[in-house]
Amino acid sequence: MSTKEEHTNPLRRGALKAAMAGITAAALAGVGALPAALAQNLPMPTSPVTINVVDVAGNLALTQDAMEEYAKKNPKLVAKFNFTKAPSPELPGKLKAMQGAGRSDIDLVLTGTDFLAAGIEQGLLIKLLPDHASKFPGLAGNSSAGVSALIGQDVTTQGLPTKTTSPTDLSIAGNGFFVVAANASATAGQEYTRAGSFKPDENGNLKNVAGLYLLGWQLDSQGNIPTNTSSLSLINVSALAGKAQATANLGIQANLQSSATAVGGYVTGQMTSGAVTPEFQRTINVYDSQGGSQPVTLSFVKTGANTWAYEAGYSGSASNITGSNPIGTGTVTFNSDGTMKNVNGAAPGGFEAICLTSGRNRSTGSDN
Repeated sequence: MSTKEEHTNPLRRGALKAAMAGITAAALAGVGALPAALAQNLPMPTSPVTINVVDVAGNLALTQDAMEEYAKKNPKLVAKFNFTKAPSPELPGKLKAMQGAGRSDIDLVLTGTDFLAAGIEQGLLIKLLPDHASKFPGLAGNSSAGVSALIGQDVTTQGLPTKTTSPTDLSIAGNGFFVVAANASATAGQEYTRAGSFKPDENGNLKNVAGLYLLGWQLDSQGNIPTNTSSLSLINVSALAGKAQATANLGIQANLQSSATAVGGYVTGQMTSGAVTPEFQRTINVYDSQGGSQPVTLSFVKTGANTWAYEAGYSGSASNITGSNPIGTGTVTFNSDGTMKNVNGAAPGGFEAICLTSGRNRSTGSDN
C-alpha cells in the first residue's frame, strides 16, 4: 500500500514508509502498478521520522513492543511510532479519501483478511512480489515479511452448539464424529462428520442435508452396546414408541461473567417475579410423567464476590404448579480460578432437583 507524503521532505519519510508498507503487501496478489517513486532505489531517512500505525485486526498486542524497541535501537531512523486502532470496514474508504485529497495520515496498516480483500478490490494495495523483488532484496526469504491466507476447515476444534427446533438435530460435546453412510445399503462405505442436522427420510432413516445416513449401534433389550462394535446400522425413528418417562436430571453448561456487578439487597424469588434482572437466564423444556413438555427457566444473578444466587422458575401455566414459584433456589460459589466451590454450602453435585409428576411440578429440596 502506498500513500502520498504531505511533509516537506517526502523522500525522508516516504522511503521508510514505502518499505514498511511493502512488508504488509508482500504476499498479496493485488492490483495496480508500482508507483514511480518506488521504481528507484529507496534512500534512507536523513533525519528521524514519525510512523503512524493503524491496527484494524488486534495485531498490536503482538507487534507494538517490537516496533517501540526498534525505535529505541534506531533513533537516527525513527523518532517514534504513533499507534491507533480503527474498525476494519471503515479503513478502505478512509484511505481512498486520503489518496483522492493527495494527503496521508497513515503510514502502516496492521490488518487481517477483511481489509486485505477490500483493499485489493478498491486498488489500494499493490503487488510487490515477484513483480518488484529487485527493489526489496531478501524480502521473500524473510519469514516475517508477508502474510498468506489459507482457507480450510478445522474439524479438530469444538464449535458452538446452535439452538434448533428439530427434535432429530444432534451435536457432539468433546471429541468424536458422527458415522454416516452414502446410502441406505448395508454395504455402503462409512464417512465421518461433525454436522448434526438430521431429518428422517420417507422410511424413517435419519439423513442429513448432504444425503448421508446416520449410523449407530442397535442396543439390546437391556440398553447395552453390542459386543461387536463394528456392527453399525441405520438409525430409524419410525418405529420409536414407549412409555413416557419424566425428566429426572437436568444439566446446563453456562459461563457466568465474573466482571458482573453484584446486586445488593437481592431477595429470593425476585428473578422469577421480574423484580431483579438476571445476569444469565435460560429456559429449558423438561418432561412430566405423561410426556408433556414443561418449561423451566434457570436464572442467575451475582450477589457478592464469586457468589451467585440461582432460581429455577416454572414458566408454564400457573395451574400446573403445586406450591410456590420459583420451584428451586439456592446459592453457587466459585473459587478464584473460576472453578465451582460449592452449591448451597455443599461440595458441587448439582442444583436442587425438580420433580415433575402428572403434569404438576414441585420442589423436592434435594441436592443431586
